[in-house]
Amino acid sequence: MKTIKSLRKYLKLNPFNIENSENISGLRLFHTGILLLAAAPSIAFLLLIISSIIGSLNRKENYFVDKYNLPFLSASILMFINCIIINIRADFINNQNPSLAWIGLLNWIPFFWFFWIFQIYLKNEILRIKAAKYLLIGSLPVLFSGLSQYFLGWYGPYEILNKLITWYQRPLSEGGGVTGLFNNYNYYGAWLSILLALAVGLYLIESENKIFKTITLILICSFVYMIILSTSRNALLAVLITLILLFPIKSKSIKFLLLSAFAGICVLIINLIPIFSSNIQNKIFTFLPSSILEKTALDSLDTFNSFPRIELWLKAIKLIRSNLLIGYGGGSFSDLYDISDGKFEGMQHTHNIFLEIAFNYGLPCSILIIGTMLFILIKNINTYFLKRNKELLKNNYEFLDFNKAWITSFLIFISLHMFDITYFDGRISILAWILLAGMRQIIKEKIY
Repeated sequence: MKTIKSLRKYLKLNPFNIENSENISGLRLFHTGILLLAAAPSIAFLLLIISSIIGSLNRKENYFVDKYNLPFLSASILMFINCIIINIRADFINNQNPSLAWIGLLNWIPFFWFFWIFQIYLKNEILRIKAAKYLLIGSLPVLFSGLSQYFLGWYGPYEILNKLITWYQRPLSEGGGVTGLFNNYNYYGAWLSILLALAVGLYLIESENKIFKTITLILICSFVYMIILSTSRNALLAVLITLILLFPIKSKSIKFLLLSAFAGICVLIINLIPIFSSNIQNKIFTFLPSSILEKTALDSLDTFNSFPRIELWLKAIKLIRSNLLIGYGGGSFSDLYDISDGKFEGMQHTHNIFLEIAFNYGLPCSILIIGTMLFILIKNINTYFLKRNKELLKNNYEFLDFNKAWITSFLIFISLHMFDITYFDGRISILAWILLAGMRQIIKEKIY
């Protein structure tokens, strides 16, 4: 244990284990970028791009040597081929503007590069812990914007530096749940639910610092409360998954029963609110959004129309089968869904990330991207949650809980994107690739 503490101290002083001022400068830009990511994404993107350039100039490893880069490189080639074909046959999708396909590449190809470069800034546990702290500190404006929106009625959009920074804070009557500085309540809930696991991980590893543990616990409670205010069902489910995976109870059966009972009681109370007096209801809805009653009501599950995603998925699968290898290009789903007699208006995407990539760029491309993500995720889960967990505990591995939390955060991202797509908000996409880069580094570490 003394050796680990000495290592911690050394890594804090010299996180790269080398004397390299350029890498340290890149690291500082990376940390500043993720600190500003939620509140000022345009500035954060610029800083992260600069940090990635610095990191690429000073990285000794060859890009092509790492086998995990090759599927993303192959996907990039397929995406370019897709765009070229769409330019040649621009009239085959309801006179679609072919520039949308090229613009859609910005959602993917730069992030394949970030995945490789950001690994240098996440190469050990101390650097990942630092990154998590900066992400959580950077989420304080997210909490503030949501609280001020819900309790003070501060509605936006608030624009700074000629719209370089925009906090939306839409009126609650328009969307139901709290959106905070995001454009949509699902984005708000996704950001908080993905980062919730990192907050829990920091709480579990900082056993000696009581002040830090107290602050982190307050932050965790704030995250959970604001997720409830977002009324995002996916985010609420993510909270339950996080607690099940990270809650410090050794018995899995007891943990599952306790958390299931807690979730059931919460849903039951919400559904029984109408039997209470109006005064009690008003007091409850001062702190809870009334729209959450509709979203968790048991009678909302009675009809097939309550599940528009099923109809979306069936339409998407049918269209994908008609153009299995090439896809239709980014931004094409809305038009094709309407042409194919879709039942619901205003649908912009498939609400499933695997189907979305397959629809836009073809099934092979989707398998390459999501398959690689899942392979990295499963490999980490296998090490930290399944067969090797006992070995890690036996070796008294200090960073066990935090690495499990990091893996859980990406698991939450994947889980959310099985039913919705918040990826197209650049903040969430960058967060996802940072988490994936960190998991790639976890695989590289020799911990036995």
